[in-house]
Amino acid sequence: MNNQRGIALFQVLLLSTILTVVILSMNYQAREHVKLAHAAQHYAEATLVLQSAEAELLFTMLTTSWYELEQNDSIQGINYYGKTFGFAGADVSIQDTSGLINLVSPDANLMSAFTASYANDPALGRNITAAITDWQDKDTIKKLDGAEQADYPEGITVRNGPIQYNEELRFIKGMTEELYQKLSPVMTLFPRGLNLNQQPESVWRLYIQEPALSELVRLRDEHQLTAQNFERLTGISVNEFQSFSTGPGFRIRFTAFNSNVKLSKEITVRLLPLRPEPIEFYEYRLRNLPQE
Repeated sequence: MNNQRGIALFQVLLLSTILTVVILSMNYQAREHVKLAHAAQHYAEATLVLQSAEAELLFTMLTTSWYELEQNDSIQGINYYGKTFGFAGADVSIQDTSGLINLVSPDANLMSAFTASYANDPALGRNITAAITDWQDKDTIKKLDGAEQADYPEGITVRNGPIQYNEELRFIKGMTEELYQKLSPVMTLFPRGLNLNQQPESVWRLYIQEPALSELVRLRDEHQLTAQNFERLTGISVNEFQSFSTGPGFRIRFTAFNSNVKLSKEITVRLLPLRPEPIEFYEYRLRNLPQE
């Protein structure tokens, strides 16, 4: 009798344990389903913010002069030299592409100053500039300080044609991943001329010394920088080759946060408000995946 009672008690305890495990498992799965549902909701909401901010900003830039937007107090901090500002629930940065370094034919002096600053090696900038030229030209004759196919390891084929995307810079001889991460944000395939006014501070720093640099930054942030001020402070002439105008090419980055979800997209566009087709898209990229 005692044995039977012990067996019955064991069976009850075993059944209770199994039921507890099943209930805990169901509870865990329910929590995971809720978590996934919340993640999907946050992702959808962040996506909606990105799409709304993109549509509203492009509409605003097509219907209002770019100069007037900078003076408009309703959009705090809007600028065209890459500083982030808030707009329609998203963090936005607009970079006039004519203020960036031309990736197709970079200025050797700027590149030399850049690698001197970030890699303590001014010669590296000249080498990379020459290698970029060799990467694109159709001949196999190596330029001074350049690089042709024989100078690359197996698995990298010199294009012998125009560079197609910014990430191609990673393959250029002399480029390191660390240097690429610093250089890529200030280079573009779509320069649309040279705009001194809309160059990022990091580019100004390559050829403008203190105290002129700090004064230029202050004047620009206060929307008081003029071509005359720039010439006076730097001694550099503003002309048809080195302009002070804005547009029409822009690299625009949108970032939206919702709970633990972060979404970013980056577009490069040419805006032509008076044309039948006022927007030309050059690049359209989703930069970040959601993280929950």
